[in-house]
Amino acid sequence: MTARQEAVEQTRERILQAAYDTWLALPYDQVTLDAVARDAGTSRQTVLRHFGSKDELALAVVDWQLPREESARRVEPGDIGAAVRQLVARYEAMGDANVRLLELEGRIDPIDHLFFY
Repeated sequence: MTARQEAVEQTRERILQAAYDTWLALPYDQVTLDAVARDAGTSRQTVLRHFGSKDELALAVVDWQLPREESARRVEPGDIGAAVRQLVARYEAMGDANVRLLELEGRIDPIDHLFFY
């Protein structure tokens, strides 16, 4: 991979991580592309160039985060204690964000897409 391609991929990762972190903390309606760009250390135009819109960014965050979530959920078969600890940890980390997400169901089309996961 060339240095340019690596830089583009690193920028994309920073934007996705910033958006994910912001959506964990704030309702979807309150998250702005300017805030995501600032937190990612880039410009709003760069975010738009990578993702096109806030809605498309939201979908990209889900697609980016889903494999990480699935990996984090894996526990050894039969290890009930580990499964319960993992489940509680995920609820602690994601509980408020999930409630905010449910509040948007039916109001914002890309959010409805998230419920298929």
